[in-house]
Amino acid sequence: MDSAIRELINVEAPKYGVDPQFLYSIVMVESSGRVWVSKVEFHYPYLVTPEIYARKLGISKSTEVINQRTSYGLVQIMGGVAREQGWESHLPRIYLPKVNVTLGLRLIKKLMKKYDGNMDKVAAAYNWGHAAINRETGKYMNQEYVDKINKYYKGGAQ
Repeated sequence: MDSAIRELINVEAPKYGVDPQFLYSIVMVESSGRVWVSKVEFHYPYLVTPEIYARKLGISKSTEVINQRTSYGLVQIMGGVAREQGWESHLPRIYLPKVNVTLGLRLIKKLMKKYDGNMDKVAAAYNWGHAAINRETGKYMNQEYVDKINKYYKGGAQ
């Protein structure tokens, strides 16, 4: 990971009450520390008034829909999640590291409050949308993801 990105994490995370190592873990699992990574999830259902944003930004509704269904950058924040958090501008601008990290931190802070600081639940919800437990196994539905986060977070992997 670029040293400037690591410094950004170290400076910004404490402003949101987030351990920088946890944010680092999210970045490493989500993007391997790469700024320009994206992924379109065509079935992502949580869209925020795409017709209104399309009109406001002078783009087609279908472009806004695809942009909201795309995850961007270091923390792989979904465009729809960025809209929920009040991001009003063109969604590809959330590739910018400071914007990307800030949006990720806002989400993590919200999840920390929701799950009383249980970072395993926060990790599960960051990836899945909520901390879903498999009733048969008692593990998170996305346990592999939580384990990857913990490899960096609790294991101190660099």
